[in-house]
Amino acid sequence: MKSIKQGFELAKKTGKPIVIDLYADWCSYCKVLENEIFPSTPVTKELEKFIPVRLNGEEFPNLMSRYEVKGYPTILFLDKNGNFIDKLTGLPSKEMVLSKLKIVYEKKDIEGILLANHKKDPDGVEINYKLGIYYYQSGDIQKSEKYFLTSVNSKKIEAPDKRYNSNYNLCLIQIEKEMYLDAVNCWTKYLETYPPPKGDERSARYYRGLSLSKLQRIKEAKEDLVKAKELAGNVEEKKQITKVLNSLK
Repeated sequence: MKSIKQGFELAKKTGKPIVIDLYADWCSYCKVLENEIFPSTPVTKELEKFIPVRLNGEEFPNLMSRYEVKGYPTILFLDKNGNFIDKLTGLPSKEMVLSKLKIVYEKKDIEGILLANHKKDPDGVEINYKLGIYYYQSGDIQKSEKYFLTSVNSKKIEAPDKRYNSNYNLCLIQIEKEMYLDAVNCWTKYLETYPPPKGDERSARYYRGLSLSKLQRIKEAKEDLVKAKELAGNVEEKKQITKVLNSLK
């Protein structure tokens, strides 16, 4: 299969994990993988449990970036929702591919494992954070928001880093949903909960400034963005914030 969209759709429909063979036309090892290793009988038989997709990586830069693919060939192993399980980079032997396919298949139900752990600890900070991340990466923003919110509001005293990350991600989700007033309130609460040096003041002020600008609260937006620029750690960040400031009227 050469369509990533069809591959993901079929994986969700069947519940099978996905194998993506990423190649480049100039890559000689990619041809060995395609013509000698994948067609071998044991590998072919094991691949029947997966949705196989073959893509020219140079035509899918976003996918390469998302899964941090650095070279060719690379074999990506994803669950039914497109979440990363494992990968092989370089030319593997038939035995390596076969072994990895079997190991990955045993791990294929990431969602089921997380939900089972959540059932044991429904108010847990860490498990709700993990489910929030899982569903965010799967594109299910509604479920992601639900679990991040539970993580933030949990009364358990544990995993402060996961609670922090849940709070941060929850604010980003409000922007993604274009709920800019909710985003402003979320970033304000974040700054109150995690004052410097505990929190990332630069990012919080930058994103709150963007949200305020969407609400046409330009004066407040500029105040946040100017402060974010002062806190920016490098020239490129300062340039980006300056560009946003110059666009405000």
